[in-house]
Amino acid sequence: MDEVIDIPGFGYGILTPARRRATPVTLVLLNAGLTHRVGPFRSYVAIARYLATRSVDVFRFDLPRVGDGPAAGVSVNAMVAAALDALEREVGSRRFVIGGICSAADMAWHIAQHDPRIAGVWLLDGFAHRGRWFRLARVRKALRRPPWQWPGLAWRLLRGLRPEEGVYAADIAVIRDWPEPKAFRRQSTDLLSRGVRILAMYTGGVSKYMLDRRQLDDTFGKSCRHAGLTTTYWPAFDHTLMSPADRDHVLSSLGDWCEQFTRPAAAP
Repeated sequence: MDEVIDIPGFGYGILTPARRRATPVTLVLLNAGLTHRVGPFRSYVAIARYLATRSVDVFRFDLPRVGDGPAAGVSVNAMVAAALDALEREVGSRRFVIGGICSAADMAWHIAQHDPRIAGVWLLDGFAHRGRWFRLARVRKALRRPPWQWPGLAWRLLRGLRPEEGVYAADIAVIRDWPEPKAFRRQSTDLLSRGVRILAMYTGGVSKYMLDRRQLDDTFGKSCRHAGLTTTYWPAFDHTLMSPADRDHVLSSLGDWCEQFTRPAAAP
C-alpha cells in the first residue's frame, strides 16, 4: 500500500514500498513537463506498482513549478536532496536510482553528478547527440518522399531545418538545458567510474534529435561499451508511452535492469 512521506520544508511524496525488500534501494521518479507525479497516462503509477513486485521501493513527488509542487524560487537540487534525506530517515534507503521521462531524465542526470548516494540513473528520452548519423538518417527519410518534394526538402536540409516542420523554433539543447556533447561524454565516464549504472532508453517520439541507434556511439563515446551502461532504442514507441503495450515493454525492461540493485553483493 502506498505511503505518504513528508519532505520537510518542501511538501510530500508517495512511496510504493516493495512487497519483499531485498536491499534498501529506492527508485526516485522525477516528474516532467506539465505532468505531476502520476506520470503521463499514469505511467509512473504503473512503474511503482510493478516494481514493488520486484523488490524495489518507488518514490515519486512533484518538483518545483510542476504539478502540485512548491512555488517558484524553490531549488530543485535542494528539494531532491531533502527527498533523499527523508527516504533515508523514514525508510532506511541509502542507495537510490533516480530517473524519469524527458526533462525529468535531464534533471536526474544533473543530480547524479553530485550526490554520492545515487547508484543508478534511468533516462527515458534523455540527451542524445545528433551528429553525423542523425543527419544521414534525416536525408534517408527525406528521400523516401515523392520526387517532386525533393527540391524543397534539399533546401531545408541545407539550411539545417527540419523537413517536417520547416523551422526549428529554438535549439532543443537550449530548451532541455543539455551539456555540450564532450561534457556529456565526460560525465558518463565519471558516473560509470563511480560505479553508477545507467539505463538510457529512447523512443521514436524524439525524432527531432534521435533517428538512428548509431547516434548512441557518438552520444556516450567510449562509455558505450561499458558494462554499466545499457541502451535501448524503440523507434515505434511514443514519447509519452500512450500505448499500453509500449508501457508494458518499458516496465519489463526497467524491472529487469533494476534486478541488479536487489541482488546481494558478491563476497570480496
